[in-house]
Amino acid sequence: MFVSELCCCNVKRVVRTLTLEMHRLSGRSCVKSLESVRFKVNPRDFFKSTWISARVMQFKYVALNSTLLSTYGDEVLRKRTFSLSLENTSGHIPAVTKNYKRGIFSYFAWAVWKIWDFCLILLRVVQLTGVFIPLAIMYPFTLISMRLKSLWYKLLLFGLEFSGPVFVKLGQWASTRRDLFPEELCSCLAKLQRKTRAHSWFYTKKSLERAFGPYWKCIFVKFDNNKEPVGSGCCAQVYKAWIDPAALTACDGFNDCIEDSADSVFIEGMEMFGFGRLLEMKDQKSDEGTEKLRMTLGLDKQGNSTKRELIPVAVKVRHPRMETLLRRDLCIMKTVASAVTWIFPSLKWLSLVDCVEEFGQLMEAQVNLCVEACNLERFAANFNNVKSVRFPKPLWHLVRQYVLVETFEEGNPMQHYVTDRSSRPVNARLAELGINTVLKMVFEDNFAHGDLHPGNILVREEETSDMTQKKSWHTSPFLISKSTCPVTIVILDCGIIASLDDHGKKCLKGVFKAVANGDGQKVGELFLNNSSHQCTDPESFKYRMNEIVSSALDRSVTLEQVEVSAIMTSLFSAMIEHKVKLDGSFSSIILAIMVVEGLGRSLDPRIDIVQQARPFLLTSL
Repeated sequence: MFVSELCCCNVKRVVRTLTLEMHRLSGRSCVKSLESVRFKVNPRDFFKSTWISARVMQFKYVALNSTLLSTYGDEVLRKRTFSLSLENTSGHIPAVTKNYKRGIFSYFAWAVWKIWDFCLILLRVVQLTGVFIPLAIMYPFTLISMRLKSLWYKLLLFGLEFSGPVFVKLGQWASTRRDLFPEELCSCLAKLQRKTRAHSWFYTKKSLERAFGPYWKCIFVKFDNNKEPVGSGCCAQVYKAWIDPAALTACDGFNDCIEDSADSVFIEGMEMFGFGRLLEMKDQKSDEGTEKLRMTLGLDKQGNSTKRELIPVAVKVRHPRMETLLRRDLCIMKTVASAVTWIFPSLKWLSLVDCVEEFGQLMEAQVNLCVEACNLERFAANFNNVKSVRFPKPLWHLVRQYVLVETFEEGNPMQHYVTDRSSRPVNARLAELGINTVLKMVFEDNFAHGDLHPGNILVREEETSDMTQKKSWHTSPFLISKSTCPVTIVILDCGIIASLDDHGKKCLKGVFKAVANGDGQKVGELFLNNSSHQCTDPESFKYRMNEIVSSALDRSVTLEQVEVSAIMTSLFSAMIEHKVKLDGSFSSIILAIMVVEGLGRSLDPRIDIVQQARPFLLTSL
């Protein structure tokens, strides 16, 4: 029973620490062994924590381990995988649990926590009801006129933004499922703002202190932009900072994480209610007391190095209470999805509960920044021989579930080139490079970026590619070397990825081949084989697919004359009409190809996407 009395926050530490240990043991930075990992329980936190059973903790780790193995297929990781069991942890659990094992206070604390959590869920239900019930009542009036429908869409956007980051992300995810929702609704949801309200610098400081210890200021010696984030998304925000590698060895114990404590819970709660900036005003003393160590390291009060060269990095810090918000909102979504399916049996083909679970898996991966670090490393390995495509490199010594430190990549936003209508030679090169990049991800690597839009792509021309290769405190280089290619693209924000199983890969390849050959009947058959819902009239569906493909290929196959987005939109509309639901990853990959088609068309209308795809169709999968 002693494991059942571990507090929830410490289990998160266990999973996070085990993830990092697997990376270190697999050859990335073998600093510690499993035996050196210690699991601590703070008695102060016990009364504010939820019990879990040993079996639940085992399942969490096994699920995490299985996900890593199935996604990355690392043979070294597979050989060196260790299991989390009672025998592994019994020697590291302190005696504090014995003090509360038989006490009624522990049961009382558990009951109070559960009641409080239930009350918070009820309050959240009331809030969401006040937002979405009026929208549901107004929906029938959208059938009267297009003006009312346009107004309803605007109110829906406002409601999603008002409901918080989880619902904003839900809207963005729904905009990618054009096989489930109408094109007009998906286009509307795609307008959801990607830049959300940033949390305070006070919360960022406390997160860095919790992750790297009290000497984090001597590692991150300077933050640009007056300590304001350079970008803020639904789950995290990003700062540009400068680090001194020598400080990592001078500051002992930076790698010893501070366990989640009552203080961190209090800080997150205050930040959620908007009092983070007020706490910052009362926390001026925390910015003092490190001048002596700064002078030892050769740093002035502004963080400028007088002896050593500083290195620019991007510091990504997760917003407060994201995991708690996600858990509560997913619980509500699953309940509503089950109720709607029961009330309206005609919507059973949508499998709303499965959609919520799919969205939940996507969000769980995105709120864990260790997963994004793994994705970055996988992408870098896949494009190791492609000098014109780069990804930020995670600094594994500085990776936590809630903080990710990676190389800061310079470059011009892709949107600048998209809006520039002049016939610059670089535009044609960018169009070809972007299409080939996505086709390689989809057909060759089966590991595609799930959120690839112009905002996540930087362009580095020859005159801006002047960064020289450096060595980090571990052995691998972590700054981009000077590229011999005149144009390089840098792809950011790799928290969402899409990949297919063997059946899905064969189906996707078959769909592209059938479209290229003008065989619409084959396209319909492949979509039906990949659908989780049985179509009531398969022959009519295949006939409709054949009509769409034939009408498209009656014209030229260049992007100047054929809009691939329009073809896919017609195919998705036919799927909705015939209730054919695709696998989520399959739909995401098709959408990625649609996005790159629009990007290529904006940069170079003469490019031929079918011709670009032929080598991948003949040699991959």
